[in-house]
Order: sequence, then C-alpha cells, then structure tokens
Amino acid sequence: MSTKLANPFLWTMNGGGKIPVTAMQTSHLFYAVRMIFNHTVPEMYKIHGCVEWNRASRTFKDKRYAREAVEAMLIQLATRPDIPDDFLEQLEYMRQISQQVLQLKLS
Repeated sequence: MSTKLANPFLWTMNGGGKIPVTAMQTSHLFYAVRMIFNHTVPEMYKIHGCVEWNRASRTFKDKRYAREAVEAMLIQLATRPDIPDDFLEQLEYMRQISQQVLQLKLS
C-alpha cells in the first residue's frame, strides 16, 4: 500500500517566489500570519508597530488563498517548539479578535 503525502501549501513571497510553509522559518510563518491579520481586520484591531505593505492587497484579493494560507501556517506553527512568548501572545490576540469579527459579521 502506498501513501501519498499531501502537497504543502505554497506561500507566495514578496518577490513572487513560492515556498512551502513546511520550509518557512518560524518567524516567517508568524509574520506572514500577522500581515494577513493586519490586512483583513478593521483598523482598530490591527497590531501596530508592523510595517504596512502596500502590495499585500494583491495576495488578499483572493480571500480563499488568504484563508488557506493562514490555516496552513497556523497548523505549521503549532508544530514549532521555538515560538517566542510574544508571538504566542499575539497569536492569542489574533484568535480572539478573529472570533469577535466573525461574530459581528454573522449577527
């Protein structure tokens, strides 16, 4: 019996190159998730101190791609033992805000 591994999600980087999320450094995964978060939530929820990336909008025109990217990156982050405490705190904040924003959209 042969088992075929699913292809890892490919993240499209700033220069147009693609990289599997499994090959991304922990910090790269985290900052990519935070960038997507900051470009998809209202201004009042954004994590400040982050560089605005004007070209990011091209990535988020395809909302399905952004959702798939975040899901794949969060799964990958969950396997990493080297996540700093401040990343964990910000990830928890993003989780809470994402739930609130979703509830507002559904009501």
